[in-house]
Amino acid sequence: MKNYDIHSLRQYKDSNSKDDIYRFKVISEYCFGDVLDVGCGLGLLKNYLDNSKVNKYIGLDVDGKIDVHGSVYDLPFKDEIFDTVVMSEVLEHLEHPLDALREVKRVCKSRIILSVPNPYSVQQLYTIFVHRYSLESENHILAFSDGEINRICHRLNLKLEKKLPMKFREPLFHKYLPIRTKLFAGESVYIIKK
Repeated sequence: MKNYDIHSLRQYKDSNSKDDIYRFKVISEYCFGDVLDVGCGLGLLKNYLDNSKVNKYIGLDVDGKIDVHGSVYDLPFKDEIFDTVVMSEVLEHLEHPLDALREVKRVCKSRIILSVPNPYSVQQLYTIFVHRYSLESENHILAFSDGEINRICHRLNLKLEKKLPMKFREPLFHKYLPIRTKLFAGESVYIIKK
C-alpha cells in the first residue's frame, strides 16, 4: 500500500498559473549542474531551465508521470550527487520538514532552492480574517516565516544565502487595499548553501 497523501497530486491539475510560471522562472535562474526537483508535480520547472547551465534534470514525486517515484524522507540517490536540489511548494505539506530537509541536504552538493507560501501574504491574511481559516490551502499543514526557515537552516548547518524578491500577487480586491510591498507576496523563495 502506498504511504502518502492521496491529495498530493490533485493540486497540480491547474498548476500552470501565472504565479507558478513566475516562480519557475525565478527558481530556474539559480539552477545549475545536475538538478533534482523534489515534489516536482508535473515537472514543469524543467521547461524553464537554461540548458547551458543545467546538465541534467530529474523530477521526483510520490506518483504521476515523472522521472522518479520516491519519498522526500528516503531519496533513492547517493550522497552529494546533485548540484542543485529544488523543493518548490513542498515543505508546507510535510509532517516532518526537518527530516525532509536533512535528506535533501544529504543528496545535495551545493545549493538548495526552497519555495514556501508566505504566511503573511495578502491571500493568507484575507483567509484568516475574513473566512476564519488558519491556512490558505486545505493541503497545507505547516506555515514558515523567514525566521523559521532561518532556524531550520541553522539546525541543519545550512547557510541561508538569500531570500529572492517575489512579486506581489494581485487579487481581485487589490484595488481596495493599497498594499504593494513584496512582504505580502504569495510565496517566499530561499537560496540555501550547503
